[in-house]
Order: sequence, then structure tokens, then C-alpha cells
Amino acid sequence: MGRFLIAVALSLALAGAAQGQSRDENWKRCVDNNPDISIGGCTAVIQGGGETNATLATAFDNRGISYGEKGQHDRAIQDFDQAIRLNPSDASAFHNRGKAYDLKGQHDRAIQDYDQAIRLNPSYALAFTNRGIAYGQLGQHDRAIQDHDQALRLNPSDAVAFNGRCWAKLHLDRVESALADCETSLRLRPNDAETLDSRGAAHLRLGRLHAARADYEAALRIDPRNAHSLFGRGVVRRRQGDLAGGDADLAAARAIEADIDARMAKLGIRP
Repeated sequence: MGRFLIAVALSLALAGAAQGQSRDENWKRCVDNNPDISIGGCTAVIQGGGETNATLATAFDNRGISYGEKGQHDRAIQDFDQAIRLNPSDASAFHNRGKAYDLKGQHDRAIQDYDQAIRLNPSYALAFTNRGIAYGQLGQHDRAIQDHDQALRLNPSDAVAFNGRCWAKLHLDRVESALADCETSLRLRPNDAETLDSRGAAHLRLGRLHAARADYEAALRIDPRNAHSLFGRGVVRRRQGDLAGGDADLAAARAIEADIDARMAKLGIRP
């Protein structure tokens, strides 16, 4: 009987150790950079039981981020909802849900979540950056610049905020200042297609056709379906006398984004 009790105790201890190992392994997968691995690991953590509300909220938050990386924004929002329900003081979950709404084109709804993230964490630089981008999408470029200014006070090396401010300034005809922001952004994050596109627009607005074309072509090597870059290059090619090539670029841009003419007109760029 004594040996049986020892065996049972040993079995339970081993089971506890295995369970601990399994939990640790699930968490390791939950924070993996590969979204499929992360989703599997976080799901195992969520279903495994034994987590506090705070750690369970983290698992939902991480899984939501991974769904977002796969473009499954509705599923991401469901997970962020759960994370917020479990831990309503977590600024990151509000920010991440705001980003998901942004990517769905629901910019007003995104701003509500960014507002709450900033209320919970007034030093949340990334929330200011993304709220600035959302304001820019709504055409509120002065408010966008205010948010990018604050983001850069909090994080002076935020390349995305520099590019967002560049883009907002272009819409307000502050072209030289916009170009300076784009240059800084590219020093911090070279070869970024969106920033190359922004700088191309600034060069085009200033009549620097060769520089504009070089930036647009660099952007298109990275992202061949960038409608803004195709349109911008089309305008440049037409002004350089290549009407057929320019018209081909403009047609390709319009096939990708039907409203690209109106969007580029707001930047002061027309065929």
C-alpha cells in the first residue's frame, strides 16, 4: 500500500509538472511572431483554464493581434472585446481594437478606441500616431498633425509618425515642411514604400520630376499595386512627354482604386 501511495503521489507530481510545461509551451507559442503558431498557442491557453483575468486578457489580446496580421479583422475585434471585458484598464487592447477598426475603414470608431487608450495611458505614443493617421483618413489634417506632434514628443524616432505628418502637411500645402518630414522618416526607416510614395508626391508638387519618378519607381518595386505611386508616376511620365506610358500607369491606378483621381486631387496632383 505504501508503494501504491508513493506511486500515486509521484504520478500526480509528474502530471503537475507536465501541465506546467504544457502551459509554458502554450504561452511560448502564444507570443510567437508567426500568427498561425500564435493563434494555436493562445487558443490552448484560453481553453486550458487556470489563468487570471489579466493573463487571460493578454492571451485574447495576443490572439487578436495575430488574427489582424492575417487580415481577419472581425475575429480580431471579437478577441479584443474579450480582452477589454476581462481587463478594462488595458490600454493596449483598446489601441489594438482601434487599429482593427481602422483597417476596416471605420475611422470614427477607431478614434473612440484610441481616445480611451490615451486616457488610460497618456504616454502611449503609438496610440497618438495611429489616431493621427485615422484623423488624416477623415480629412482632419490639422488634428492629425497635432497627434503626430505629440507622438514625436513621446517617441522622436517614430518613422510612421514622421510619414503621417508629411502626408497631412501635403494636404495643407505645407510642401517643403512635408518633404523634410518624409526625409527624416526614410532615414529612420529606409525603403518604406508608403514613405517613398509620400516623398514622391512632395517632389512632384515642387516640380522635381526626376526625383518624384525615382521615388515612385522605388515604391513600386516594393509594392507594385500601390495606386498612389502608379498615379503619381503616370502624371510624371505624361509631363515628361511619355503620354502612352503615363496613361497606362493612370489606368492601372484607377483599376486598383476607382476614386484615385479624387484622392490625388486633394494632394494637388492631377493628370
